[in-house]
Amino acid sequence: MLHWTLRQWWSEPSRAVLVTAVFAGVVALNLLFEGIRAGVLGDLHDFSASLPADLVALEKDSVRFVFSDSSLAQLSRQRAEAAVPGLEAHPIVLVPFIARRNGFQSPAMLIGFDTLGGPQLLAAGRAPTVARDIVIDENLARLQGIRLGDRIEIFDAELEVVGLSRGTTSPFMPHAFMTYDR
Repeated sequence: MLHWTLRQWWSEPSRAVLVTAVFAGVVALNLLFEGIRAGVLGDLHDFSASLPADLVALEKDSVRFVFSDSSLAQLSRQRAEAAVPGLEAHPIVLVPFIARRNGFQSPAMLIGFDTLGGPQLLAAGRAPTVARDIVIDENLARLQGIRLGDRIEIFDAELEVVGLSRGTTSPFMPHAFMTYDR
């Protein structure tokens, strides 16, 4: 069988090249999409693993860590802290967005944090407060020409860049930080 296949390919070299190119294209696309999937899942895992906490809890049956509505009662945090002496619960919300400025667009992840989960290392500036403050990744700031004190618009809200974070980017999306209450 192999002998006949090889003879067929030698007799029609253009067909052999075409079949090889199609097969290589399918394999390449499969590897590309699998790499993107693994990268996005890796980014989500790396973020939760980098949080300064002994335990990171997700809701049962939650299929998405990003931008999913919580089914927890609003006062669940206070109940959990009251039930276990010394427990501190720090809510975090992740919302993907497109950063747009000067004709440049980039996917990014907005992280809303309470007291933990904010930028661990600032390259410049300060951490955000409940005012209209935001901290963005220094790589995103460099790409879009953003400096401390600039005002940027995210979800129709104008925010002032008060800090630049370091080490908060990945191949797929840089992070931006604001307070949970904002």
